[in-house]
Amino acid sequence: MTKTQKNILLWVAIIVLIIITTPWFGALYEMIIGRELSPGFWGPSNPEYIDGFLMSSFIFVTLLLTLFRKSYKQIIIILIIFALVDVVLGGWWQGLVIDLSLALVAWILAQTVLLARKAIK
Repeated sequence: MTKTQKNILLWVAIIVLIIITTPWFGALYEMIIGRELSPGFWGPSNPEYIDGFLMSSFIFVTLLLTLFRKSYKQIIIILIIFALVDVVLGGWWQGLVIDLSLALVAWILAQTVLLARKAIK
């Protein structure tokens, strides 16, 4: 498998995991913070899915890119873009703190897996 095919497979896995877990993270966000309507003009029927999408994006981008690419510059750039989207949608304090905390937890989990993998070898 070539490097390009591995990168495409990694991004497909990230996107699929984000799509699958968005409703779960949206329900978790609603349980923790409560129902906050986003100021989006299109008015989704489940506005917590926007926050769930951002939460799952922060987690899986950090986790999988740390595990398989170890490109911290790319991770930081992508997280800054998602953080700006979070701020634009009105999740400045609570939403952004939760998302950045989840990214930190995902990074620590990925580092733990990498250390365990190195110890096994």
